[in-house]
Amino acid sequence: MTRVYRLGRREETAAATRQRILEAATELMTLSGFHPVAIDEIASRAGTTRPTVYRHFGSKVGLFEAVAWNVLATAGVGRLDEARQLEDPVVALREFLGANCRMFAEMGESLSTALDVARFEPEIAGVLEVTYFGRRIESLDHIAGRLVSDGRVNVGWTRDQIVDALIVLTNVETFDSLSKHRKRSWEEITETLFAISTSFLEAPIAQTDLPGVHNPAEDIALSARSSTTQDYPASRSADRGHR
Repeated sequence: MTRVYRLGRREETAAATRQRILEAATELMTLSGFHPVAIDEIASRAGTTRPTVYRHFGSKVGLFEAVAWNVLATAGVGRLDEARQLEDPVVALREFLGANCRMFAEMGESLSTALDVARFEPEIAGVLEVTYFGRRIESLDHIAGRLVSDGRVNVGWTRDQIVDALIVLTNVETFDSLSKHRKRSWEEITETLFAISTSFLEAPIAQTDLPGVHNPAEDIALSARSSTTQDYPASRSADRGHR
């Protein structure tokens, strides 16, 4: 009985140590980038030793992968999976765009830092492919396929073209440009991105806005309908005058 108790305590202690290392690495890598952060610095911040860090994560790349999953989970990457499964593919697209923008907003500089490192480190690029990029593109392909099969896209747009367009719309650089240089909130960016996506959607949704967010495409459509309604009686009167 005592042996089981001690093993349980030992496992709890190891889990707590691993979590401290993960939190320390996440904080330091987010602030300084991947390369400038030494394992010794991470170990010191976590109150442990260098060998202990390697025992838990195997290598610095292994630690980075754990950090990537930790950051994504904290920022709500699970919301992307939930959005893609929604019954209406257009609603799924709208919610996916919103979830992606919200995730970027909550991640702050973490993803940008990782991207900078990935340009020079194939191993880090591989980690990001597994933890985010590959997962995101697979989701976009899934949504695009549903849009096409349900007949919800404009003539001339193929599944591959829609995926390409969505990759651009869900890119972190696109988000950063609108967030940093245009001072837009993640909700406003979602609104803009969905309005752009209506270029390939045959029948954009009308009543599925995110809370507090309107769809500019709907405003344009309403304005056009209003203008047509107002002009119609006048044109009829003019017709009568010519009879």
